[in-house]
Amino acid sequence: GIQQLVTSANWGGVFGCFMTGGLNLQIEHHLFPAVSFMHYPAISKIVEDEAKKRGLEYASYRTLTEILPRYVKFMRDVGRADDVPVEEGGVTEEMIEERKSQGTISLF
Repeated sequence: GIQQLVTSANWGGVFGCFMTGGLNLQIEHHLFPAVSFMHYPAISKIVEDEAKKRGLEYASYRTLTEILPRYVKFMRDVGRADDVPVEEGGVTEEMIEERKSQGTISLF
């Protein structure tokens, strides 16, 4: 549960919920995937309160325009990150090509 909380973010409130069928409430979507999105707004209040009680960040943005620049920055930073060494779980270009040829990775 904590990983879903700290690696997800909500945006858009009621309007965002209407436009996305609840997928804008990513925290609740990941915590409770089998629950109807109609309940996410109510659940989000409980989850936010519980996160605050435990000193955990509850990432919530009122609008898409508020979260979009943060998302773009995050993706830019991730794209610039150093490669993970193979011995720590990373992969090489050769490994990717081999997996593609075996059909174990989609070709997009």
